[in-house]
Parts: sequence; C-alpha cells; structure tokens
Amino acid sequence: MKKILYLAVVMLVVIAACKSKTSKELFESAEAKFKAGDYSGAIADYNEVIEMDTSNVQAIYHRANAKTCVSDFNGALEDYGKVLKWHPQDGNAYFCRGNCKKILGDFTGAILELDKAIQYSTKAQPKGYELRGFCKLQTGDLAGSLIDFDKAIELNPKLPDAYLYRGTVKLKTGLIPEACTDLAQALALGKKEADDLIKKNCK
Repeated sequence: MKKILYLAVVMLVVIAACKSKTSKELFESAEAKFKAGDYSGAIADYNEVIEMDTSNVQAIYHRANAKTCVSDFNGALEDYGKVLKWHPQDGNAYFCRGNCKKILGDFTGAILELDKAIQYSTKAQPKGYELRGFCKLQTGDLAGSLIDFDKAIELNPKLPDAYLYRGTVKLKTGLIPEACTDLAQALALGKKEADDLIKKNCK
C-alpha cells in the first residue's frame, strides 16, 4: 500500500513538472499575447517570468510596454525605472518613461526624461524632440518648443504632429503665413485636426 502511494506521489510530481512552463516558454507566450492584443494576459505571463528571474530586464521592459497599453502608467513608470537601474543609458526607456509622464500631465518631469532619451539614443531623437517640444508648449516655453519641433522635422520630415504643433506655436507668435504652411503639411500627412485651424486662421 505504501509503495502504491509513493508511486502515485511520484507520478503527480512528474505530471506537474511536465505541465509547468519554463521561463523561456512563458516569455514567448507573453510575446504572443502582446502581439495579439491580450495585454492583461501578457502581463500575467511576464509576472511569472519575473518571479522566476527578478533580474530579467527584457521581461520587465516588455511588461512596462504592456502596462502602458492597459493605461497603467504608474506601473509602467515603476518598471521602466527598474530597467534604468540596470541600464542607465537606455534612451528608449527614458523616452517611454517621458511619454508616461506626459500622459499623466507631468510635463516638467517628462522634459527631464526626454533630455536623456535624446542624449542616449539616436533612434529616439526625432520623436523625442517632437514629444519634448509638445511638453515645452504645455509649460509655456514657446521658443524652446519651436526649436524642438524644428529639430524633429529636420530629422524626420514626415512627423504630422510636429508640423501641427509647430504651426500652433507659430499661430501663437503671429507667424501666420508660416503657421499655415505647417498646418497644410500636417493635414497632408493625415492630421485632420489641422483642418479646423486652417479654416479659422488661413485664407
């Protein structure tokens, strides 16, 4: 009888071991769920990966991205902060953290993050300048925002938001003809919000 019970326990242990997923399998599952738009499911899988290995920076970074997709911006900020403890020159993490702060209305904090994003990552620079310009616009720094929008467009001439916001700044500063040119370009690039501004300010 004892032998039968012992064998039964061994079988249960073996079955459980077979059913349990490895860290790699869970990470792949999380990635698949993220791509399919199941962000909550992806977060649950990333959580398990991180429980297995608390220093898995890639899983923490991807979990932060998934958290932004479910509007958990404070949770995302925490995760990006963990990533930056291991990789203090990760420009993309700074950009993402800046974007979270911008969404939360912390424009001054976002500017500081974007300063570092621009410093550490050439890939983040065009959108980094654009986003920093927007944040400067919100804080009333029109001159600073204009410089950033100019730089964003110089690096990538197909950023509709940069044209829209640069046009907005130029309207505020009385540069109407230049503003209308920017707004027309924003509209041509698909930014429909520019149409109302054109109708109100451009002849």
